[in-house]
Amino acid sequence: MNNFYIFLDIDGVLNHYNWFKKVFLHRLNKKGYSKYICPKNIENLNMLIHFLESKLFVPKIVISSTWRIIPNNYEMCKKLLLKYGLDYNEDFDKTCIKYNDWGKQILKFLKGKTATNNFVIIDDEMRDISPYFDKKNLIQASGMSKEGITEEQVLTFIKGYFLNFNDFNDIYRLF
Repeated sequence: MNNFYIFLDIDGVLNHYNWFKKVFLHRLNKKGYSKYICPKNIENLNMLIHFLESKLFVPKIVISSTWRIIPNNYEMCKKLLLKYGLDYNEDFDKTCIKYNDWGKQILKFLKGKTATNNFVIIDDEMRDISPYFDKKNLIQASGMSKEGITEEQVLTFIKGYFLNFNDFNDIYRLF
């Protein structure tokens, strides 16, 4: 089975202002919800992971968010993702911090890996990523001001990456 790398940003992908507002207005944090991770966004990421597993890939999450820079945030990020429902049993990884350019960081990570076409970059800001990569490898989440990563964005990626995949009912059967 081949690895399939998921380069994951956090802010604007797995959280957004509408979620922050909902958590604070309805005191959801007192009911065990995290202000940092929106459950619907985790469901959408899980949909992608389950689909990749159904195609016999091994999903590998690579944190490419600024959360990876501060060690405590990186560790907290991994724990929050799992605590709030990420269905993922592999080790996490992170991109290097050598370059200011996210695209170069991802290229460096992929260098020397096998099956380097098997990846997706999920981020809400693509200006320093898109010049380096084919559109089929990108999911541009709707960002902080909207709703993060959506089900529609995941399905559009799947259909674009796996060109002959048209039966979305297969995806829903995974849940």
